[in-house]
Amino acid sequence: METIHFSTGKRLVPLLAALFLAALFLAPAPARADFYKYKGPDGAVHFTDNLLDVPPDQQVGITTYSAPDVYTPTGGVVSPQERLGVGSLEESGKKREEEGKKANEAEAARKAEEAKAARKARYGELVKKKEALQKEYDALDQTGKELEAFGRKIRHSRAVNIHNQKIAEHNQKVRALKEKMDALDQEIIEFNKEAEAAAAASPAPAR
Repeated sequence: METIHFSTGKRLVPLLAALFLAALFLAPAPARADFYKYKGPDGAVHFTDNLLDVPPDQQVGITTYSAPDVYTPTGGVVSPQERLGVGSLEESGKKREEEGKKANEAEAARKAEEAKAARKARYGELVKKKEALQKEYDALDQTGKELEAFGRKIRHSRAVNIHNQKIAEHNQKVRALKEKMDALDQEIIEFNKEAEAAAAASPAPAR
């Protein structure tokens, strides 16, 4: 078998070098690229070829992916991320995130409107109850004045006893009504606190 010695085959080296350069330009072999997969703060999956882009808490034991670059018919190179559809995955994840955010905002707005309507209805009920109690109080007050005026005209002891019984019954009604009015006042105070808390929790309107 014939042995080729580089020291004597001086023209062989430039020829091999020329063939090697031609192979690089005319028929490039796909190179292998290492890349890493990690999750960003938003929970979306990301790919990178730079380990420094990976959060430190995810670098330990991280899996390295190696994939050859894909050459397009026009000679361009498709990155591993593009070949695996990472871009579309990230866009899909962001779209789902935006849709979820909008859905949450819509649900919060719906609940806020329901709470507002409930407060309005309760306010109407409180106003009606206060008006009814005030009307009852005015009637009792008028009755008390009439009893007082009638008492000054009584001359017989039997009529006095009957009158005193009426006054006792009247005073009992007044005490019961006062308890109702006090309870209503406390209910109004609690309602006002809830309304103020709801107003403070509501976002300020955009200007």
